[in-house]
Formats: sequence, C-alpha cells, structure tokens
Amino acid sequence: MLLLTMRGTSFIYQWQEIGMTNFPFKNIDEFKDVEVKGNLSAVHEKGASSATYLSHLKETARDHESTPKQWSGDWKSGYSQGKNSW
Repeated sequence: MLLLTMRGTSFIYQWQEIGMTNFPFKNIDEFKDVEVKGNLSAVHEKGASSATYLSHLKETARDHESTPKQWSGDWKSGYSQGKNSW
C-alpha cells in the first residue's frame, strides 16, 4: 500500500508477476464475469459473432485472474481436486 503513495505510475498486477498463463476458455458460458455476460448482446447488435467475442475475451477478460493459481502442472494446477475450484 505504501508503494501507491509514491510518485510515478502505480501498477497492480493480476498474477502476471508469477508468469501465470491465461485459462483456455472454450465457451462464453464458462465465464463467470457479469460484464462478459452483459456485453454479449451488445456485441451481437454490432454484428460480431460469439466466436469473435470469445477470441477477444481469451486475451482481455478478468476471469483469467479468478482461476486457480498455477501452483503446479497437475489437475486444476494443483490447487484443488474439487469439481468447481473457483
């Protein structure tokens, strides 16, 4: 918190500092972010397809930061053995 009081541009990282990769979402229904769901109708009104929107979301969505932290290469990144880990 003290760093945010210093001069210059503050950066708040969303797990990039540990080299976490984006989750490989395969369907828009897998996203839990309400903004993703809310923007879907606006995307369709502008003439874009769901596939185009999904391609964009794979790079920019906030849900990547909500997935289990990648502690290992095991099932669900070694974070949980449960069906829904987040």
